[in-house]
Amino acid sequence: MRQAVDCLIKNAQVITLNSQREFLENGAIAIAGGRIVAVGPSASLEACCEPNTVIDASGLVALSGLVNVHAHTHSTLTRGTADDAPLLTWLKEHAEPEQRSVTDEECYWAALLAFAEMLKSGTTCVLDMSLWPRAGLEAARRSGIRCTLAPYVADGLDFGVKLEDNVTLVSELSGGDGLHRAWFGLHSILSCSPEQIRRAAELAEQSGVGIHIHANEVEWEGKLAQERFGQRPVEYLHSLGALGLRTVLAHCVWLSESEMELLAKTGTHVAHCPTSNAKLGSGVAPIVELRRRGVNVGLATDGARANNNLDMLEEMKVASLLQRVHNLDPTILPAYEVLEMATLGGAKSLGLEKETGSLEPGKWADLILIDTRRLHLTPIFTGQYSNVVSHLVFAANGGDVHTVMVGGRLLVRDRHLTFMDEEELMTRATRYGFGLLDRARDERQGVVGRRAERLKYGQ
Repeated sequence: MRQAVDCLIKNAQVITLNSQREFLENGAIAIAGGRIVAVGPSASLEACCEPNTVIDASGLVALSGLVNVHAHTHSTLTRGTADDAPLLTWLKEHAEPEQRSVTDEECYWAALLAFAEMLKSGTTCVLDMSLWPRAGLEAARRSGIRCTLAPYVADGLDFGVKLEDNVTLVSELSGGDGLHRAWFGLHSILSCSPEQIRRAAELAEQSGVGIHIHANEVEWEGKLAQERFGQRPVEYLHSLGALGLRTVLAHCVWLSESEMELLAKTGTHVAHCPTSNAKLGSGVAPIVELRRRGVNVGLATDGARANNNLDMLEEMKVASLLQRVHNLDPTILPAYEVLEMATLGGAKSLGLEKETGSLEPGKWADLILIDTRRLHLTPIFTGQYSNVVSHLVFAANGGDVHTVMVGGRLLVRDRHLTFMDEEELMTRATRYGFGLLDRARDERQGVVGRRAERLKYGQ
């Protein structure tokens, strides 16, 4: 008897990303109940499955959805307005005035714009450090993206989320289906008191969730930490109990030898943001050395204000090329390893490696189909001359993503969003972006800003 399934994707070039690195030239994926139930040759699965829906993926490459392990969705509305500035200037003159001025409604549309952009460019799972996490949660629910929320908590700043609100969010989202979760988010060691960091680490341990924090992004951060705390940033976090298997540190550009050893020893994960680090002139993170020591590294875009897009396919290329030019070695960080960082590495960072990151039976049906019938992806070869993975990392871009599925639900079909009208989204985002820039300008000038429009989410 043929097995009833919800969907059968057939005739695809399937990059399984399993432990054997299997590649199927004419493969199929059977999906039921939001999970993958079988992966194999198209002929075999067509013979044994009775699908409700069939997707003919001829000319398309199937792989697990990309995992973005550090983003700030609230920054999407002002992309392109804070270029050509070093990090400290960028923070004080651009980011912080906007963060003090932004409303929950603006954060909702910013997050919805970010999630839509991520999905259309192949990201199915994201760790979002958001100023207004409930706005981000509503946007994540509407878009259908898999999202872990880690709010902006910092008792040394006059904006952001209070730790007790983070506790409430974690409690409310615990025990769900894995689509939307909450972690503890800490802004940085310089904006959070040691008491707050220590307490967040204790609460995360008690709740069985993770911690997300910026660390070692610029060279002066390490020097300042040494002066203020008598330790470098990673050492300081370790002394407060904030490192471990459930901790993701964003950036980690300027690490000492002892800090790298500490990351490896504690099993702490690193979110690598190559484009953001390059644009802000922060430096090149020692990714090759971290991986050599056994540190798990995932890829990330950072926020749209610092990048300026959220295209993880582009991020893979930048990650590899920066390591090669920095180390003067064209053999390091080859295409397949970068692809694993963007999928399995990200999934492991979030504790989801048993659920996503590869196309295997039992995992969530979080997958993407990339159209290889493009001039810049031609010719494409299989067999002994296979260049499929090389094309994905060094030639493809987000515009090549044809289909996106999260938990078995089609969110992008033939390059179009299925959950909302894109024109409406762009119109809303532009209108709210103008208003936010005006109020941020007033904030910088010390003017009492005009009252922001406050609406119910989605109106």
